[in-house]
Amino acid sequence: MVLINQGRLVDEYNAIKNEFLLYSSSLLLLVAPDPDSLCSCKIFASLLQSDCISYKIKAVSGYNNLREINRTMLQNDEINQDIRTIILFNCGSIEDLFYDIFENIPDHIIIYIFDSHRPYHLNNIREDNERIRIFDGDNKTLDTYPINILDQYNNLRDQYISLYGD
Repeated sequence: MVLINQGRLVDEYNAIKNEFLLYSSSLLLLVAPDPDSLCSCKIFASLLQSDCISYKIKAVSGYNNLREINRTMLQNDEINQDIRTIILFNCGSIEDLFYDIFENIPDHIIIYIFDSHRPYHLNNIREDNERIRIFDGDNKTLDTYPINILDQYNNLRDQYISLYGD
């Protein structure tokens, strides 16, 4: 499941820590320029420092900034081999990250999102999308979201075409 509730927070942090220890990689923290994001990032960075985990912090002021980071950092083989985890603070959940923002990022990169903005983009929370993990403070389960709405649309479209043609 890609939605992570408060009960799984420690498990996910331990997974991030183990990834760092296993690959000696660093984390990329992308932070929106608002007080909640900055405070959350500061707290998380303190936690990383206490566990001796290296990280880089980048401020992002919008989705164009995220696209630029994708182009300059994540598409650069020399840089992206060091990064295995990206954490977004108060940005990223309402856009389709793999289609609109982080196109063609390496398969080894996992993206974690702490974002209070709603609604989540449905492609970010699909069950088959294991590379994006959203921390959901609402403690909702995946079945409360209409995940298969695109599949339902495609099925209805196919039925229409079979009955009436293009």
